[in-house]
Amino acid sequence: MNNINLPDLITSDIFSVNNFDVKVYSDSWGDFLVIDDFWTYPDKIHELALKIPTVKLAGAYDVPSNGTEYYDGRSHFVFYKKELFISVLEDIVSNCFNLIPVDVSTEKTFLLSNNLFNITPESYLKYSNCYYGPHQDGSNTIASITYFNKEYDDTDGTAIFNNHGLHKTSQSWVDHSDVNKIGFLPAKYNRLIIYDGNVHHASTIGPRWITDIRHTMVYFMEVYK
Repeated sequence: MNNINLPDLITSDIFSVNNFDVKVYSDSWGDFLVIDDFWTYPDKIHELALKIPTVKLAGAYDVPSNGTEYYDGRSHFVFYKKELFISVLEDIVSNCFNLIPVDVSTEKTFLLSNNLFNITPESYLKYSNCYYGPHQDGSNTIASITYFNKEYDDTDGTAIFNNHGLHKTSQSWVDHSDVNKIGFLPAKYNRLIIYDGNVHHASTIGPRWITDIRHTMVYFMEVYK
């Protein structure tokens, strides 16, 4: 090609998946699946995600403090055909949850959604007793999330709550004392977790994200219940 600064041309092989084992867990709030070492090229996916401009998610995330006190940016990898990883995820849901995914073969676009998060030192102290953005993804939604950072500590991951006092996008930060945490999904590099998107859940925000960018990626599947 000509010697100009072109953006990366992403090919589907970057989103190849490894051979893997599925671990099935049951908790009081429901079942969830854990797959370690899921993506074949997680570092490349992470590198590419950091280059994509992001936007604020609508609702409680689209507030003035997002961009001043902390950074919560969303972006997408967009596909124009049903890639193999989508079929793999659908098969896992069908076999392990005994649910039938809605047929998306006729869809025109498919989205892998990135979430990039960072927080200022002052805001971390301000919100240190809070969970960030407890929400639900939808009543007929199965969510899959991958964690792309390395060397997480024991507090990093996704917290699960009962539904008392929470709504889909009620507020950006919720005090620990105002919710009842009933479960926790621990983060690990290149770990993919699949769970019921209708349960209330939120990111746990530790001090590491003052200096690092927290990167997760989600894919949502609508299912028949």
